[in-house]
Amino acid sequence: MGNLRSEKEEVLELQERKILEPEARAFHNTGSAVIHNRTNLTLYVVDGENQYYKGFIDPLGERSFNGVILPWCDNSNEVFNKAFQFYSYLGGASYVGLFYMFQNWKDDMVYYTPWGNQTLYENKVFAGAPPSSYIDIIVEIVKGSNTPTPRAIKLW
Repeated sequence: MGNLRSEKEEVLELQERKILEPEARAFHNTGSAVIHNRTNLTLYVVDGENQYYKGFIDPLGERSFNGVILPWCDNSNEVFNKAFQFYSYLGGASYVGLFYMFQNWKDDMVYYTPWGNQTLYENKVFAGAPPSSYIDIIVEIVKGSNTPTPRAIKLW
């Protein structure tokens, strides 16, 4: 079996070799179709760029986000102000920030970054989907961790 490389690795290599210039490639406006909550927490999600798009997701539930585009971010300030913000809802007016989620125009990928970090952009983590028109976002507890973590699944 050959060496399997991710689509992200191939795109980044082509950019480094100057074969695929950022200006020459098509950017995907990645929309969020459904957010799945596979935790025992009640999640609250807000689009920082347009706070009209927000909502609660019950434990082990899901919510359509109607294809709302993940905000494009290129630095920590943009992540803080524009990205999707995921919270754990504790009841009343109590929330705990979990992570931010956004897309990066430099490589056209979806990332998340942990809450409460001063260098939000620099500490971004690839969420798992190649450039996509629509993704589902799955929030789950990763084995060996107590922290809810998102991953993106390409739909089309």
